[in-house]
Amino acid sequence: MDFGLPTLDPPRLDHRTRNGFLFVAALVAGGHSMRIPLWLVLIVAVLFVWHYLITHHAWKLPGKMTRLGITLVLTLVTLKYYGTLFGRDAGMGFLVLLLGLKFLEFRTTRDGAVIIFLCYFLMLGGFLFDQSLWVSVYMVIVAWLATTVLIQMVAPSGQSNRYRLKLSGQLLISALPLALLLFLFFPRIQGNLWGLPSDAYSGLMGLSDSMSPGSISNLSSSDEVAFRVEFEGQPPPPKQRYWRAIVLSKTDGKTWSQADRGGPVEHRFRPMGTPVFYTITLEPHNKRWLFALDLPASQPEGTQLEPGYVLRAKDNVVQRYRYSLQSYPWYHTGKLSRKQRELNLELPKDFSPRVKNLVAAWRANNLNDQGIIRSALDYYRDKGFTYTLSPPLLRGDPVEQFLFESRRGYCEHYASSFVSLMRAAGIPSRVVTGYQGGEHNDAGNYYIVTQADAHAWAEVWLRQRGWVRVDPTAVVAPERIEYGIDAVRRLLGRGTLLGQLDAPALLRALKLNIPAQVWRNMGLYWDAMNNAWHHWVLDFNQQRQLKLMQWLGFRNPTWADLAVVLIGGFMLFALVVTTIILRRRQGTDPVVKIYNRFCKKLVRTNIRRLPWEGPQDFCNRAIIAQPGLGKDIQSIINQYIDIRYRGENDKTRINRFKKRVYNFRID
Repeated sequence: MDFGLPTLDPPRLDHRTRNGFLFVAALVAGGHSMRIPLWLVLIVAVLFVWHYLITHHAWKLPGKMTRLGITLVLTLVTLKYYGTLFGRDAGMGFLVLLLGLKFLEFRTTRDGAVIIFLCYFLMLGGFLFDQSLWVSVYMVIVAWLATTVLIQMVAPSGQSNRYRLKLSGQLLISALPLALLLFLFFPRIQGNLWGLPSDAYSGLMGLSDSMSPGSISNLSSSDEVAFRVEFEGQPPPPKQRYWRAIVLSKTDGKTWSQADRGGPVEHRFRPMGTPVFYTITLEPHNKRWLFALDLPASQPEGTQLEPGYVLRAKDNVVQRYRYSLQSYPWYHTGKLSRKQRELNLELPKDFSPRVKNLVAAWRANNLNDQGIIRSALDYYRDKGFTYTLSPPLLRGDPVEQFLFESRRGYCEHYASSFVSLMRAAGIPSRVVTGYQGGEHNDAGNYYIVTQADAHAWAEVWLRQRGWVRVDPTAVVAPERIEYGIDAVRRLLGRGTLLGQLDAPALLRALKLNIPAQVWRNMGLYWDAMNNAWHHWVLDFNQQRQLKLMQWLGFRNPTWADLAVVLIGGFMLFALVVTTIILRRRQGTDPVVKIYNRFCKKLVRTNIRRLPWEGPQDFCNRAIIAQPGLGKDIQSIINQYIDIRYRGENDKTRINRFKKRVYNFRID
């Protein structure tokens, strides 16, 4: 129904406010810049620059049809690139594009509200990719600035930027008690409340369930954390820190893969020596395998032990997973079944005759199995083999070409060729992949194992000992096992040839300059902080919530108990807030007290401030009534307005205002 009232357009924003929106949007889009394609980053940057030119250089806003055409074309391009507009990657990329497009029609407060709340949504979407401490700190800072810009839009004049920043910070801090209450006591459902997009776990690095030349060396440059380890007591030496994950028993001559899981499970072994107790915090890798020191003697709840003494979770590890284990570095695995023996002696039908002849020459010397193993290791040591992070591409038969021609390889080349030699000699053997080593973090007293620590080694079966670990890489490059992959990268980066350094020379070669060591220590301290963030915040699950309730006195806490605590906490929070508000109302702001003192002085001239009268209206009326005092009245009330309403309330201004009122005299 038309009442004859005029239609009011939403108020337009000034240049300064729009600059604030542009700055916040750039920060939000920048947070996603590493996760969206470069062409999309450049398009959004162009849209931001376009808006800046519209605002500051009088460029015209594009027309409605032009905006519609640009939006349609860019949407189709995004759809073509991702194949969809839904899911984590495509959805966030499309929203970043929409954020940039919105600036082509940004003029009014309504447009500003859309932009700022889209920024809030994109901030939350960033946690689908990364929930680390630095991302959380970055998002909090951006949220603080976005709220400041929102305040500026609502009250565009009369307040300084410093006052807006302070008010925005106060708003966010005041929300912390409620956020903490909900975090601690809101009922947590085991598992996901809703399914994440199918691409939510794409891009995770880690080992593959098969191995071919180059598959592990591709991880050698990645410093991404695979897992962290906390030992109880003295940790084992580096040469015993082999973290097994996958056992590969089948090969076609090029690729090694897992055998069918229908075979007998090797559960039993005779432990020898002292056990090692430790706790692993595993980063998500979207696979089922878990990591354990050779050999695990315990099985965490919710896991299963599969052939090869490897642990598996029931489902893919898509979030941080923490578990405790007990392992024995020394062991005897006992007899080998006929099926296992046949499986671990299989060779391709077209296996290399040259490799067979090499093994036959060793057998001709009447060597036993252990003698064959020593001969193979001596062959690697004496025939000029080199450990390299960039192995050459092998064509044809990779084992034959590596053993007789290139002789340059990474751990997978040595492990696969050694197992092939052993099988040709009639010794059951297999490839094991996982990680080796780990760097100690003094700040958190734990070890960090990165993707670069990925490793492959061999296991041979001997009648007297069962399965025995043999690492041919340790023969060619003992530095890799003793000092870790990071030391190897630094040595090879300096042109140092591995395997030809004594211990003192190696330590001199590995010596870092002070600035590099400082940066490295800073990284370790940051990792310790980030690890604590994950442990105490992100890993706060249902079990830990129930333990907290038990600590509060609930023996068998239920959801009803959580609801009682949550409601009680809300009531307590409301009571505290109400008390603070009432106390503030009872007490008077010192600036208001000074202003009231000034008004009392004016009462002597029969000028009384009315209860509903604002300072500016009162000033105008007082000047008319007392023109002789007009200059002083105007100056004092202007000072009051600046302090009270424009946020210019530092101590110097307040003291100046107090002194001016004190010196105000009525003759």
